[in-house]
Amino acid sequence: MRIALVHPRLDHRGGAENVVCWMARGLLKRGHDVIVATRYFSLELWNEKDWAGIPRVVLGKGRLDRFKLRAARKRGVGDRLRRAIGPRDVIIAHNSPAPMWAVVAARGMRTRVVWFCEEPTARFFWQETMPHLAAAAADPDRPAWLRAMADRAADRSAKDESGPNFAIDRELERDSAPRIDLTLANSAFTAGNVARAYGIRARPCLLGMPEPAPAAVARGEPYVAWVTAPIEHKNAYGFLEALQIAVHEFGARDLRVRAVGLRGSAFEGRIAELALGGVVHCESRLSDADLNELIAGCRLLAYPPIDEPFGLLPLHAMAHARAVLASSTGGPAETVIDGVTGALVDPLDPRAIATRLVDLWRAPERCDALGAAGRARYLANFTFDHFLDRFEALALRN
Repeated sequence: MRIALVHPRLDHRGGAENVVCWMARGLLKRGHDVIVATRYFSLELWNEKDWAGIPRVVLGKGRLDRFKLRAARKRGVGDRLRRAIGPRDVIIAHNSPAPMWAVVAARGMRTRVVWFCEEPTARFFWQETMPHLAAAAADPDRPAWLRAMADRAADRSAKDESGPNFAIDRELERDSAPRIDLTLANSAFTAGNVARAYGIRARPCLLGMPEPAPAAVARGEPYVAWVTAPIEHKNAYGFLEALQIAVHEFGARDLRVRAVGLRGSAFEGRIAELALGGVVHCESRLSDADLNELIAGCRLLAYPPIDEPFGLLPLHAMAHARAVLASSTGGPAETVIDGVTGALVDPLDPRAIATRLVDLWRAPERCDALGAAGRARYLANFTFDHFLDRFEALALRN
């Protein structure tokens, strides 16, 4: 089948960008004719072998763009996409505004448009994409740490809405959504958010990930791996509150947490305020290989975001037979089984997080058993080939 994968920009790298690369490689291996289209691409962020043999095209600016209104400029990318990819059986769009480009490109061609939705655009629909955080923001009795986090999210949303192009961009996205032939979501949670944001049906198609490389595990001091970011829904505020309870109320003074993603942020000051300097060790940004070793060598992975659409990190830990402490809301609740492969906790309840964290920390043999079950679950359901099987059955055989 002739397939075009479309992502707005591949000059930065996160979970969605990795998925595009993995899909391109996997679909090519399965005999499909694949091309990847994007507005921006930077090979410096990737290993060169990641994109070896994958045809790709970068959609430049239109010659007359400076004379066009914004809506016409954005639709013009779809026209350039049509010319760049040639005849295709299906266009698979990822992050916004790629679905709108795909709808424009498919006009006049017998081309199906499939949107693989990692999440609705949070800039336009933050309350739909983060329903639990939005509910917490409306609670007048929320604690100070949650108030600070919710207020930051609300302030960010208000700033976005006041932007000069916000209304135009949101209307373009809303207008294109019903014109998509098939919308797939990376989780049932995301599928529900799509319905609330756009009023269209999305079918869950749970992600997987390629098996990580084997990693040498050094026999040293045990630790909890915590890979996060200084943005609201990653819940650094809440997890630090949980660590404060675990250490200073529950007496888990031997707890050690290696945190990736907070170095150089305001959260380092918060760590000091909570007297957690000897517990939380902020790591510099890690290479893929170093991150792989961090996860492979931990006693357990802590992954407590609020309203995470899917979450690849729990799969990474499960692939290495590591136990996972994860959120009971969002995508992680669809991959981690409470009491079987890890523990699920309310991400807005630091005391509950602290309780389960300390229980696992003090039971390394239990962590090993949970990790072994997680490894079995990964191999049975969440390799990337399992995802491609699901995707082909839903998107390419109907």
